[in-house]
Amino acid sequence: MQHKKLENLHSEFKKLQEVYKFVAVVVNEKCKIVVHADDLH
Repeated sequence: MQHKKLENLHSEFKKLQEVYKFVAVVVNEKCKIVVHADDLH
C-alpha cells in the first residue's frame, strides 16, 4: 500500500516538474520580449 502511494507521488512530482519547466520557458520568453521592447526606446 505504502509503496504504491510513493509511486503515485513520484509520477505527480514528475508531472509538476514538466509544468514548472514549461512555465519557466514561457515566463523567460515574455521577459525577453519585455527587455527587447525596452531596448527599442
